[in-house]
Amino acid sequence: MNGQLFFEIPNNQEVMAKLIEAIPSTWSWVDGCLFAPEQFIKSGSALENTGFAIQRFHSIHPTIIGRHDRKKGTTDKPDFFAIMVEQKLPGFVSFDESGYEAPITLDLAKRIAIGFLLKGYRGHLSFYKDCYRNSKYDNPARCGMILESWKGGSLDNTEAGKQPARVKLEWEGRYYGKKEDIEPIVAVCRSFNLREYKPVPTR
Repeated sequence: MNGQLFFEIPNNQEVMAKLIEAIPSTWSWVDGCLFAPEQFIKSGSALENTGFAIQRFHSIHPTIIGRHDRKKGTTDKPDFFAIMVEQKLPGFVSFDESGYEAPITLDLAKRIAIGFLLKGYRGHLSFYKDCYRNSKYDNPARCGMILESWKGGSLDNTEAGKQPARVKLEWEGRYYGKKEDIEPIVAVCRSFNLREYKPVPTR
């Protein structure tokens, strides 16, 4: 049996933090990216084109990287001095299978995400409960969070028009997932009376 649930996330850092905390420690990893608030970039307290990458397949944590422009196919050089000596904040924090293996555990990856979230960073995070036969996106259960309002079609082709910040919960019976896998997250959604809804599909 498969299923999906959608809940709208209010612009409330406590709610966002509690949702991330609710991801079970037995899940496997998180992908995604959080971006510094625009006022941090404008004030110079954060560097738009320099960020942290927390990746499974890298022995250095975190790696300081430059921002990649997919359209241009270019990558900016990171400003190591500003981050390491002047202690500027990163313009972004990227997660790539973070938590799958030590030294970055899933609980630590969650703490890092929450820490930047509470500073005002926003973006998207996807949490996964393992995978089936080593196929990354064949998962028993998934939890995708978009932590700011967004335009449908830009991140998810199943949703159209203006979309609220939201959490999308999924479980896949064919990969031995069950609704109970997502219950801790659903419980938090219910405790804050988050609005459950069904998205308008694209045409």
